[in-house]
Amino acid sequence: MSAGGLEGAGGVTVTTRVSKRNYGIACYEPFRQDYHLPIDRKYIEAEGGYFATNQMRWYLRKVSDLSSGATKTPLTSIQGVDIATQNPVRMGFYKLCEFSWEIQNNEFCSAIYASETDSAPNRKTNDVSKLCDIRIRLDTPFEMLPIYINNFGQQYRKVEYDIEMTCSGALLKFSAIINGIRQPEQNVEASFL
Repeated sequence: MSAGGLEGAGGVTVTTRVSKRNYGIACYEPFRQDYHLPIDRKYIEAEGGYFATNQMRWYLRKVSDLSSGATKTPLTSIQGVDIATQNPVRMGFYKLCEFSWEIQNNEFCSAIYASETDSAPNRKTNDVSKLCDIRIRLDTPFEMLPIYINNFGQQYRKVEYDIEMTCSGALLKFSAIINGIRQPEQNVEASFL
């Protein structure tokens, strides 16, 4: 298995040039009562407010089966196109840590999820399963991370990072950009379940 890619032995090998699964990451976002489910509402102390947990952001969406003549969900700009020719998809996230032990061994993980449903769900449901963990090593010591102070005056360290997915031939590759710096391949590792 490539350090930054997903292939072979338990990994993801793309055998066609269109996606047959949805691939994404779970996150939280500010809670909106008119949009989110009450079960997803959670108070996050570091943020100082209520957020909707279990929300999904999709890197790649499954192609709807248009050959049967059935009308399914409309295709997005990524669905239905040759994934091997797509530009990398990058999504930004951040992690707030109050203590250094929250980033043990200067590493943290982000889980990649997959779903085979025709329409990728907006939230993590029973149709969404964990595919792998992307383990990211930080070159920056905890004490050197930028300081974030919430609206209650509590101090945290903030790790801003992007996880980028690239389709390369029959391989899905993931890389990380931390606080604006692309991490070397050896600092990004996929661990499959």
